[in-house]
Amino acid sequence: MAKVLNPLLSASASGSIQGLTFSLSRGQHTVRQKAMPPHRYNGKIPANRSIFAWLASQWAVLTTFQRANWEAWALAHPLPDGFGGTKIVSGFNAFMLHNQRAMSVGTAATYNANAPTVALAATIATLSGAAGAVSGGFVANWTHLGTGLVTDKNQINVSAPNLGPGRYNGLTGWKMVMTVAGNVLTAVVTGLIPLGYYGVRVRYIQVDGQASPWLQILYQAKV
Repeated sequence: MAKVLNPLLSASASGSIQGLTFSLSRGQHTVRQKAMPPHRYNGKIPANRSIFAWLASQWAVLTTFQRANWEAWALAHPLPDGFGGTKIVSGFNAFMLHNQRAMSVGTAATYNANAPTVALAATIATLSGAAGAVSGGFVANWTHLGTGLVTDKNQINVSAPNLGPGRYNGLTGWKMVMTVAGNVLTAVVTGLIPLGYYGVRVRYIQVDGQASPWLQILYQAKV
């Protein structure tokens, strides 16, 4: 921050221009570089923003009947609220959530204008880990309750390295490392720190965007 006299050749100035922010602080004119949020161009955030923006525009062209069906779906399918209870979302939010989920993992090439009409085909019943063939890897194995379909996806997420065995609290840095077809029951994860402990979670995602609850374990990558 710098103190200035007659900012921008005027008696006073406020606001931002060309990356600089002018303001009056304690009777003194100041200028500082405008703070800019980080742009995570290499992550999933830009892609997700693009999907959300496009989906929002598609909601606007749905018929009244289609919107009513999404409202009814949302009312009949409350979501976890993160505190052990559930919450009711709007039809718009249900439309956005299901379609963004399906498109981000590749179960759907475009959006579903209509609310789901069939039950979820499968959920993750069990999840276990096995030593991988290469250093810094492991194999995730799971079973389904129900019958997984090739048109759907199993999504595998891995956390940032954890402190040690049995410490599930505080797992952070979750990211999707891969998806496999809905009828596949195993995935090979590589590129981790050898002997590092990682949270591993898997869920089943249907082509209409419905998803099973996550099932999670803690596993140590191969030395």
